[in-house]
Amino acid sequence: MAKALIDAGAKADICDNFGKTPLDRSTENIKRADGPRTMDLIQSAVKREASDPNYVDAVTRKAAEMSQQAESYWEEGEYRLALEKYHQVLQMPNCDKDYRHHANLAGCALQDAIVKKTSGQLGGRNSFKIAYEAASKAVELEPNFEIGWEEVARAYLGYSELPRAKQAAKNGLV
Repeated sequence: MAKALIDAGAKADICDNFGKTPLDRSTENIKRADGPRTMDLIQSAVKREASDPNYVDAVTRKAAEMSQQAESYWEEGEYRLALEKYHQVLQMPNCDKDYRHHANLAGCALQDAIVKKTSGQLGGRNSFKIAYEAASKAVELEPNFEIGWEEVARAYLGYSELPRAKQAAKNGLV
């Protein structure tokens, strides 16, 4: 199956809504069925594909498009949809290495948590957890990112962890 995709000229610049190419999808299916030889073929094709500037450009464009959609949802107060879209961006190849994507997820999750907490809705605590994890990843990737440290501190405040919130805020004063 992988060879057929490669021979048929599977293009890396054709991504689905999750940023996955036909090779990505076939890899997921074949891991369960066809074994090591097929996986070797796919991994070799993916390596070639990942070094192709067209592939990198396509993923970057798709991530930017999806981030804009998430931002629109966020501005409209549709936090659940925005969070889903930000999670999808982070699933795209190499997007999890960009601290800004994690920071966007954290900011949206914080807003969602605050709205839920102030309106008495359930799920605010889970949103604080998402915010904490995403903000922590953002500052792990970019330790001098002040907004990321602020988001970590705000997430701690959501858990009433004042000493940790204070320390995170201090870390952001670079």
